[in-house]
Amino acid sequence: MRVIVCDAGPIIHLYEAHCLPLLSRTGNLFLPHRVHLEVQASIHLRKQWPGWLQVIKLAGNEQSQEAVWQAAGGFMPAKQRPLY
Repeated sequence: MRVIVCDAGPIIHLYEAHCLPLLSRTGNLFLPHRVHLEVQASIHLRKQWPGWLQVIKLAGNEQSQEAVWQAAGGFMPAKQRPLY
């Protein structure tokens, strides 16, 4: 199966459409802890967090890589993204 690191948008919108389980068919899903917090602030799961959607914390070197992407303009935290 594919390894997928997911952003908050697909999770939030599939949940709103009552189709969140569709994501479980796409591969092994990982959600950075910061994105997990964003999802929790946006939706309130009535059930326990899905076991197939694994929350991970970034290691120190990964956090510094994130900062490099942000500085280069290739990554923008969700709160700073434009709404289309």
